Parts: sequence; structure tokens; C-alpha cells
Amino acid sequence: MLEYSPRYGFVNDFTIIEKDGVYHLFHITGERRKYFGKPVSDALNHVGHATSTDLVNWTEQPIVTGFSGACFCLEHEGRYAILSRLQKISWSENLFDWSDPEPIHFDYTGFEDFYETEVAKDMTKGVYFCPRDPFVWRDEDNNRYLMFFCTRTLSGEIYTRGCVGLAESENLTEWKILEPALGSGKHFFTESPHVVDLGGKYHMIYHLSSECGLRHAVSESLTGPYQEVETMDLLPAYLGASETLKVGDDWYFFGRTVERAENDNRIRLCKKSLGLPLKLETGNNDRIIFRELPFLKDLRDENLFCSENNKMNDFWHVVCGDWRINQSPAMAANRHQPIPQNSLYGSANFTPGAALFDRPCRNFDIEFDLQIPSFNGNDSQQRGGFTADGITFKLDSFQKALFCHDADREILAFKTFSYVKNDKYYHFRIFRNDNMTQVFVDGELIMYLPAYGDGSGKIGFVVDHADIIVKDISIWSLKVEDFKGFTLDNPQGETMNGIYY
Repeated sequence: MLEYSPRYGFVNDFTIIEKDGVYHLFHITGERRKYFGKPVSDALNHVGHATSTDLVNWTEQPIVTGFSGACFCLEHEGRYAILSRLQKISWSENLFDWSDPEPIHFDYTGFEDFYETEVAKDMTKGVYFCPRDPFVWRDEDNNRYLMFFCTRTLSGEIYTRGCVGLAESENLTEWKILEPALGSGKHFFTESPHVVDLGGKYHMIYHLSSECGLRHAVSESLTGPYQEVETMDLLPAYLGASETLKVGDDWYFFGRTVERAENDNRIRLCKKSLGLPLKLETGNNDRIIFRELPFLKDLRDENLFCSENNKMNDFWHVVCGDWRINQSPAMAANRHQPIPQNSLYGSANFTPGAALFDRPCRNFDIEFDLQIPSFNGNDSQQRGGFTADGITFKLDSFQKALFCHDADREILAFKTFSYVKNDKYYHFRIFRNDNMTQVFVDGELIMYLPAYGDGSGKIGFVVDHADIIVKDISIWSLKVEDFKGFTLDNPQGETMNGIYY
């Protein structure tokens, strides 16, 4: 499996640092057990450790004992420091051997009655979160370190007190509390804040708890105040924590993927794995954009189909609906939209239509161009898209969104597209490995989620109350092992999705 998790554990909040061309991952971990969703007792005083040279393939290392919780690792005066839980700091020369933890001290002068603290906990007043999740930035201009951390204020409605606090230090052990970088007033609690500099501004990415979600705020100044840009989640993805890492001149984004019913399943299906790296960019109005990295193409194996070289009739068959394949270019019913040669044209008025590829494939990388032309006026709910292993991705031109449905037609995720237009092609890329699915539209990541299919491996295109045109289709299998759940030699449940119970 491409996403990393230790053999008998999982990845929760994490930090990544590079030394001599090797990347080191430190993360909250615990024993992965059936119907058990929290770290066991022996995980309360250690963190997981893994190394990589390419940020994709990770080698599990022995656990690091002596500290636990959300950590942040950085270099300071020729040594490496790791801060854990906003409580302790440990030192290392090589990132393998660590000193005994020492306490971190905070000066709350001027903010004694502003932030929640461990001392201020009072369940009757709704005060129960101590500060946590440190992220440290070296502020060279002012010869100091800035720590961004998750906390809450003591005032305001209980569900609006979440903020991102700020503190400064010269030595990483003595910290002075400052005004919050991201003020309260919108969220219950923030999680895992991190900051990047892109496009001449500072961008803060953070998560929400207990509402869940990935959010983004921007500021002209490193210290803020930061203001939310989007009024919705950046990705309809199941990311429980995230981190950014500067590689050369680029910022890479990493998330921790989780299964959508994580709490209910109690880890039975939840991978809690380190997601694949993504490249961060900014768009119009300071919007954050996630891009795929070139390594995805390196995972392509056999080219199963290419519409430039293969005839549609030889590889695709109609399941239902009205589907046509042009032998030469032809005009569509709206009399101005050409249907290209060797493309798929599907039409469905009252019941959905589907055209399937002639061979199953569970792990694949597919690219195609899709549009919903304007000449089907029977229903305003015009939908069309792609299906794989029972999972369906439909572009809805009326609701202006991309919907992901599971095999039971339940909505797993959706992403709004205010700019969706008829008669315009959108370039799709769908990368799917062992239920982990990334969906890109015009080169931008739109969804990243584990979506469990029906095991059929069938892939194809679907249309619902609409017409669609699909052209320039290419499908590759992947150079990965095919995990299908229970192993054949042990079908009674001790092994599931490659994990022993």
C-alpha cells in the first residue's frame, strides 16, 4: 500500500524533518486492534519513527520512547529538538537517540485570563482543552522562534472559542505568549496548524474539531492576524491531521487519511495512514491549490487502453442507456458541439446509463476529458461521470458540484464547482490504489479519500438525466500489490486490509 502506516500501528499527528537527504517522520501511534480506537497504555510514552529518501516509500524504525503526543521537530544550533504536547523538549544529534525530556516554560503575563490552559480547566464552564499541536517557524528577521499552537479562549460562546495561539522564544524552552495568530469566533477547536509562505503572503492551514474539516487562512504578516479565505473545507477528504514541508523552493502537503466512519468502526477498517505528498500552490484571491507530484506517473504499469490507438468498440460495452461511438467527427444535437472521432457519447433521459471497460482493474490511473453538452433539456439535474469498483464520481451541472457515491449510492463526499459550464471539457485524472482515491480536475486535486468498493473492479462511465461526451481516454494499471481485504489463507478475520488483529 502506498500510504504509510507501521505494521502493527497507525499514524496520527506527525512531524517530518530532513537530515542528509533522509526524511524522518515522527508520529503519534498506538496498537491497531479490532474495535479499539485509542492508543493502548504502552503507546502513551512513545512515538512512531520512519525514514524515507523520496517521501513516498517509508521504512519503519524503532519507536522513540520518553515522550508522546503531537510533536514538532526542528534543527537548532547544530542539534535537533523535538517539542511534544507543548510540555516537554528533547534533544538529539542524529534523530535516533534522544535525551530525557525537559519541561517547557510559558510566560502568560498579560494573557492569564485570555487563553485556556491546563491550570484553567473547568468542565462546568466548558474549559477543558489545554494547548497542544505545536508548529514552530524560525523568524530570521527578528532572531526568534514563533510557535503556532491550538487552543481556545476563555470567553465567547462555547462553540466559537477555538483559535490558533502564538508564542515567541529564543531558545525553544522559554516562551512568551502573544496575541493569537488566528482569533476565535468561528470554530469550536482548531487542530494541527502549519504555515507556508506562498505568493508573497503567509498561509495557515489547520483542521477543525469536532466539526472536522480542513481550513485555510491568510495574512500579510507572519504573526497575523490570519483571516479565513474560503468559507468551506479545502478538500472533501478524510484528513485527521496534516503538515507541510519545504522541499527546495516548493511546499509539500501531507495529510493523515482516515476512514469516514472512523469512530464507529473503532479502527476495524480505518488505516490512519500518512497520505501521499501533494504540491501546494495559490490561485486567484489567495486560494490554496493542491497539485499532484510527478511520482504518480512513475507508478503506471501497463497501458490498458488509449483512445488515440485503440478502437472504442473493441474495449467498451453498453450496460444501459444510449451510447454511441463515432467513426468520424460529427455534430451533436445542439448543432454547434462536435463529437470527436472515437469518443463516447452517452445519453439518458429517465434512467441512468452506463458503458463499461471490458476488463476489471482495481488499481489504476485514468485520464479523460468530459463535458455535459447543453442539448438535453428534459431535466435540469444533468449528471455524468466515472465509476470504479462500485464508487461513482458524478459532475452535476445543476448543483454545480462533483459528488462521490459509494456502491450503495450514499454520498461519501462532494466538492462545489461554481464555474461548471455546459459545452466545456474538463480534464479528469483519477488515481486509485487499494481503495485510496485521488481525483484531479484540470490538474487540481478535488478529492482525496478512502472509498471502499464492491470488489468487482469494474470501471466505466455513467450518465444520468443528461448527455455526456468523453474523449481522450487513457487507462494504466499500477505497479502495486492488490490488497483485497481478508487473506485467502486466513479468511476468518485475523487479517483485514493487510492488518493483523
